[in-house]
Amino acid sequence: MRIRTLKLPEVREVEGYFACHCTSLVSLKLPEVREVEGYFAYNCTSLVDLELPELKEVGGWFANYCTSLVSLKLPKVMEVGGWFAISCPLLPKEAIPKCVYDR
Repeated sequence: MRIRTLKLPEVREVEGYFACHCTSLVSLKLPEVREVEGYFAYNCTSLVDLELPELKEVGGWFANYCTSLVSLKLPKVMEVGGWFAISCPLLPKEAIPKCVYDR
């Protein structure tokens, strides 16, 4: 069995290795996560949609090498550290938080 959609409504913080090398994961939704550290959604080559509506802080490697990613919803992100959405060729620039460009 391959996981295609992952929604974890109770999780508020993610650190370490989370959703790395998930080749079948298409959608990842974490509606209550406020902080991410470590390797998050790293090399998820089938990931199309990533939603973290309450996320405010990003650290580590975030959504890197997600070659199918086209939708990134992070409306509250204020601070980004580390590597953010590197090698995501289908991701529109408008989807990347402004604070990434202000560094």
